[in-house]
Amino acid sequence: MTHGTPNSDSSLRKAVFSRIFSSAKKAVSPPTDKHERSLSDGVAAVFVEHGKLPMASFVSAKGVDTVSAPRQTEPRVRRPDIFFENFPPRIVNRAPLPTIGTRIEDTSQLVLCASLVASPTLTSSPFSSPLPSPLSSSSSTPFIFPEPNKSERTNSQREWIRRMDSRPFEVAHLRQQTYRMVDIFISKPTKDSASIQEVVILGPVLDKKHFQSLLRCFMDSFDRNGILDTELLQGLIQLVQVAPSGYLQSDDMIQILRVIRQRLENPSQQSNENSSHLVSAVSRVLNVMADNKVKDLDREFDHEPLRRALSRLQVSKDVFIHYQALYALQALHLVPLHERVDEFLQGKGEVMLILGDSGAGKSMFNMQLEHDLWMRYQPGGWIPLLIDLKAVDRPDKDLIQQHLTDNNLFPADQIEELKRSRQFILICDGYDECRKMSNLHTNNRLNRPRQWKAKMTISCRSQYLGPNYRSYFEPKVDDSYQQVRSTLNELFEEAVIVPFKMDQIKDYLDQYTAASELQETFGDPKVWTTAQYLEQLGKVTQLMDLVTNPFLLRLMLDTLPRIVGSSRDLSAIRMTRVQLYDEFVIQHFRHEMQRLSEQRSKDKMSPAELEALEAVEDDFIHIGIDFSKRLASYIFSEQNGVNAVEYSAMVDKRTWKAKFFSSESDVKLLRESSQLVRKKNVYGFIHRSLLEYFFTCTVFAPKENLYSMDGSREDCPCLGLSDCLSGSLDIVNHPFGRLNLVAEPSVLHFLAERAQQSEEFKQQLRIFVMSSRTETSFSQAASNAITILVRAGVTFNGADLRGIRIPGADLTGGYFDSAQLQNTTLTNANFTRTWLRQANFSGASMTDVWFGEKPFFDLRDLRFCRSSFDGALMVMGLHKGEVAVYSTTDWRRIWTFRASTEKNKVLTWSFSRDNSQIASGSSDRLIRIWNLPSGELYRTLGGHSGKVISVEFSPDGLLIASASEDGTIRIWNKEAGTIASIMGNQVQKVKCLAWSPDSVRVAAGSKESTIRIWNIVTGEMEKELDAKSRVVDTISYSPDGQILAAGTGSEARLWKVGVYENPIFLTGHTLRIKDLAFSRDGQRIATCSTDQSVRLWDQQTGALVTIWNGHTHHVIHVVFLNDGEVASASWDGTVRFWQMGSDLSHQQLVSNGRSLASRGHTHKVNCVKYSPEGNSILSSSMDLRVRQWDANTGASKTIADLVQGDQANILAVSPDSQQIAVAMAAPTGGWRLFDLDLGGTVISANNDPSRTGNCISYSPCGRWIASGGSDGHGRLWDRHKLSTVEESEQLLAGHTSSISRVAFSPNVDIQLLASASRDHTIRLWDLETLDCVDTLDCITAAFSFSPCGTMIAIGDFDGIVRIRDLKAKEFLFVLDEGLKLIIRSIAWSPCGQWIAVGAVDRSVRLWKILSSSSPSTSTPELSGSCQFTLKAFGDPVVSIDWHPDSKLSEFVTGSLDRSVCVWKLIEDLDGGVRVVLVWGSTDWLVSSGALITDAIGLDKMQRKLLQQGNAIDGSNLMDRNEVRKDTIIVEE
Repeated sequence: MTHGTPNSDSSLRKAVFSRIFSSAKKAVSPPTDKHERSLSDGVAAVFVEHGKLPMASFVSAKGVDTVSAPRQTEPRVRRPDIFFENFPPRIVNRAPLPTIGTRIEDTSQLVLCASLVASPTLTSSPFSSPLPSPLSSSSSTPFIFPEPNKSERTNSQREWIRRMDSRPFEVAHLRQQTYRMVDIFISKPTKDSASIQEVVILGPVLDKKHFQSLLRCFMDSFDRNGILDTELLQGLIQLVQVAPSGYLQSDDMIQILRVIRQRLENPSQQSNENSSHLVSAVSRVLNVMADNKVKDLDREFDHEPLRRALSRLQVSKDVFIHYQALYALQALHLVPLHERVDEFLQGKGEVMLILGDSGAGKSMFNMQLEHDLWMRYQPGGWIPLLIDLKAVDRPDKDLIQQHLTDNNLFPADQIEELKRSRQFILICDGYDECRKMSNLHTNNRLNRPRQWKAKMTISCRSQYLGPNYRSYFEPKVDDSYQQVRSTLNELFEEAVIVPFKMDQIKDYLDQYTAASELQETFGDPKVWTTAQYLEQLGKVTQLMDLVTNPFLLRLMLDTLPRIVGSSRDLSAIRMTRVQLYDEFVIQHFRHEMQRLSEQRSKDKMSPAELEALEAVEDDFIHIGIDFSKRLASYIFSEQNGVNAVEYSAMVDKRTWKAKFFSSESDVKLLRESSQLVRKKNVYGFIHRSLLEYFFTCTVFAPKENLYSMDGSREDCPCLGLSDCLSGSLDIVNHPFGRLNLVAEPSVLHFLAERAQQSEEFKQQLRIFVMSSRTETSFSQAASNAITILVRAGVTFNGADLRGIRIPGADLTGGYFDSAQLQNTTLTNANFTRTWLRQANFSGASMTDVWFGEKPFFDLRDLRFCRSSFDGALMVMGLHKGEVAVYSTTDWRRIWTFRASTEKNKVLTWSFSRDNSQIASGSSDRLIRIWNLPSGELYRTLGGHSGKVISVEFSPDGLLIASASEDGTIRIWNKEAGTIASIMGNQVQKVKCLAWSPDSVRVAAGSKESTIRIWNIVTGEMEKELDAKSRVVDTISYSPDGQILAAGTGSEARLWKVGVYENPIFLTGHTLRIKDLAFSRDGQRIATCSTDQSVRLWDQQTGALVTIWNGHTHHVIHVVFLNDGEVASASWDGTVRFWQMGSDLSHQQLVSNGRSLASRGHTHKVNCVKYSPEGNSILSSSMDLRVRQWDANTGASKTIADLVQGDQANILAVSPDSQQIAVAMAAPTGGWRLFDLDLGGTVISANNDPSRTGNCISYSPCGRWIASGGSDGHGRLWDRHKLSTVEESEQLLAGHTSSISRVAFSPNVDIQLLASASRDHTIRLWDLETLDCVDTLDCITAAFSFSPCGTMIAIGDFDGIVRIRDLKAKEFLFVLDEGLKLIIRSIAWSPCGQWIAVGAVDRSVRLWKILSSSSPSTSTPELSGSCQFTLKAFGDPVVSIDWHPDSKLSEFVTGSLDRSVCVWKLIEDLDGGVRVVLVWGSTDWLVSSGALITDAIGLDKMQRKLLQQGNAIDGSNLMDRNEVRKDTIIVEE
């Protein structure tokens, strides 16, 4: 989308202004019910004639629905709302000029001075005039700018320039200071946030040489840094955006994009946090490239890999990532939205969905589209109709006729004629606001015989759509209708409205500030200039991202001057969406008060109006806000949130509507001062987000003065929940107490931001939750309250929630460890991915609760698995050759037989489409066909000379295709048992087959990396596709036959049938894809892999929809059971069931309130360590990332991103907390040292795996680093001499195999080092002599020193922990429960009383150690007992570390299930021991130890699911491993 740029010629502007002066004076008069506040048609015509202020960008103080204008022209010559209101006085916030010869105080002052004395090549602002260079980035937004132009300079600045002109030495010195700052920055080994911000703002005033040096420094530093330095990335992008004319080269832009793209392709960068930064950066760079027509991206090396990387993120559950990826993809293809729509209208498509965030400009785009279509209209052509869906009573029924009738466009007889003979383009605006979730195309029977003929564009807010939203928009047709129409894929398209690019922001600001010059003509105060707005935008944190939304940009224009005027430190302000709305609303009512006061002073108000004004003027702002709040409350209460109130004075005079829309003077005054818009007799807020905002203010609202001088913010309740709690308002009468806000994601977003900012609001919400215990009327309010708290990141670990009533609450991702939930009302609650360990549900009402998954099907020895085409049957190969066929509806075994023997093994299976037969291919070279369900052998087919690898029934059931190791593909006539044709050759080794839906073609994938498509009628090969040296393990046609998909190594490829060019790549799996399947509608693809994951993809875009983890071995089969459920089978012996709709409630997450899981590790955690002070935790993972966690809250950040192959194995923290050492796993080996004070910068590295191995540790004194080598040698490194490796290295020789762990004794007086090796020994080394002083047998390498350093605890393969006295060299005691479990980790607490042991059974056992002295010996006598077994993990815990403060009794665990969890050990007064979760980073359902014995309403499936997670159910205390393995139904 583009904006027209207003003519900057001042004389023309004055001429235009003079011509419209008289009309505009009339326009500023107050509006009445008889006419809208508007400029006259003549004035509008003048504006359009001269290309001034495009009407699509006009916004009044009352506002319009959006400010996004896709083109320069105005849709129709309709009366635009005018915005000539009383703007705030101009606030000039410029750095003061220094006295000549004195010191420059700060960077802002230096930039101002440099811009004033700059040479002609530097004086022009990047936005002051058109730039000749095609690579000018002038259209992208800088974050700070030089002084705009000479005409805007103050007298003091002109005088300062005049004096500087006579002092060339001072000018040279000033420039030298500027260049010196750049040189210093370039020379620094590390780039901190402050220095990055300072040097970036120098960009516009640098000469070309220094600018390019600075740009190269940023590029090199970012590319070289092992971690994703977000500050460096943002600085690089900002520098590109502020580049003066001619400073950028095409190669620079392409190289920057290439570096960012490589980061996106790196699996280690796949966290939401990193993806957000990277995809945003891509969007910004593409914007600059698109503006400057840089099109030198190489398709193979740049364009296609970037498209694949962005496609993977396109359907992310994180809303920001999802739409930034969509925007970037659209920018990548350089296709503006209006061109996309034009292509749709000229093609076969019938429905186009246009998505955009709230305020993105959907309504204005629709207006522009209607205008353009009418301008191009030819007699007899398509008729465009713009339909406001929220104003239509039943949009799902006779939509076109309703619109034509309601708007009196045609009489009834003409409407019938139009239906018979004409075609329409329906531009449907606001699908999310019509509140009727139905398929408009299908329900209106469009394009059916004798029905309306039409194409539709439908705009909708993105946050209201879940993963299966297509069903509400795709045309649905019956079979007979389908035969004469295009495929469904061709009938439906979708596009997005991209955010404002920086040139559009600048254009809009130019128009807005130009209008202020007109106001100056009328004597009104002037607002800021464009340059001032742009300068301040970069100083307020997060504001630049917000104002890419057009509606929020409009809000910013009024609010930013007030924020800047009230705060000196703008960087201290962290702007959120709700804060921007707060400021805008208050500023709006201030303007309105000024307008009313001026009208009164000019005697333009009637006596009744004067009386109404006098009644409210003392508290006008609060009364005005209260008016809007009450209206919003009524709209939600009475109209279910529909933002369109139809008012009739005769009909509604005794209803609630009269309180807001009657002609009474007091009502009229407040209505006309509010942010409302009127169309005939229908009123509504100018934007739905304002309706939602004011509704949230009825729950909790801020004070008028939001910001203090230091930028902090203070909240207090207005009329809202506090009134309900005080008894002055019945909660039942408040919408918060009646409506389930889970259906209102934007409202929850606002309220969750409020909760994050205000402890008082959190406390109010907690009170509502607890009040529901005794007040039944509080149940809905309590449900909403706890949903908001969970969204805001509040945890309920150990909370006493007994008896609360929270029906329908969304607890997705919440933490309720050890929570007391007895006798609670939880009906319809959502527990998807919720932590429920040891939660007590006794007596809880749990009818219709939702867990987002079903119980898994547990088999002992699953060898292979295959499903029928419709998913109704599944055949499984079990141990000892047994084969069983199951019905997937109830999972009853319907047929069992022994098909395999030691000499003859069944290798493949296939069901007929009607499920009446099943065919097998075997190693005996035969194909057997069996009847179902009898199991009778129907026929045996012989002819292959090698093992039968694949067999497939044709869709029509008449033929069977088989592939063999003999290299041939044979087509068999099933009934006759004869060979119809033979294809292939002896070279081609086919792995898999797939029939086209019309039974005409067979596609064959091979080990030789080819896919061949055969026509069975002619016997000829039609096409050979190259899989690029990858084995093809699986292949399938889409249900409509239009797409061919194949698993090629670790990626899948999608080809358009008949074209077979430019396939879509599905990349993300790390190991081979073993199976794939299409959904029944063909829109989704599921893949499974030996990497143990199942992934869901969007077929049209190739974007990743979701990842399902849970299997613990290779996943070998995947199938869609129905439209909402996917099943997968694995060699771990389980079939798991994934529900696609389980995350609907979390489509929109609060930016600062996301669950910890979204910021945690994405692969197995190898090591966790507390910092020496205990305030943070460091963790390393197989996701190639090192993270730092706040030990108290769990907030985390990435401090080290490792390159592919550098997998972190063990980490250690230096005693001074300044460094971490990370050892790399094989085969890379080596280690890295990171400086924590410098944000994780690599300060030293050793990459020799034979010398440094994959384990590392710091000595207690901090001087020495110990590492273990793959050559069996341990090494000591002197930290002070790391620059000279040979001098710092000391050798410890003795092990005969690779060393897997090293650790120093914690006692500095005991100079000991322990090393564990794969030679199954632990050796103790004297650090003074470097001699081995003790050797111990140990297989698992799990050991821990006692805090005093005199003993060592060793855990081994037999499950026994042995404690050894290091001085006496004898074992003192053993800890043994007799379970024979392999021990994976062990840690001795600082107090010496506890040993935590992690075992292979996914548990952590806590042993209490008691010590007493013997009078006859100095050796202590030890005893110990297991006090608690912690079960909450999906995989073994491989790392444990205790908090260094012995009084806290807290420890952290790192597990192969990807989790990092902090636990607190509590000893009760009665001697009992409890362990409660402090925080965790899980993203799956945890139910270990949850008590569901007397839970009410749980069905069999739900109980089984929780039991599989080790929940305790008194009605069925049998161990889950003893439950019958061939059913997931709990028997009566």
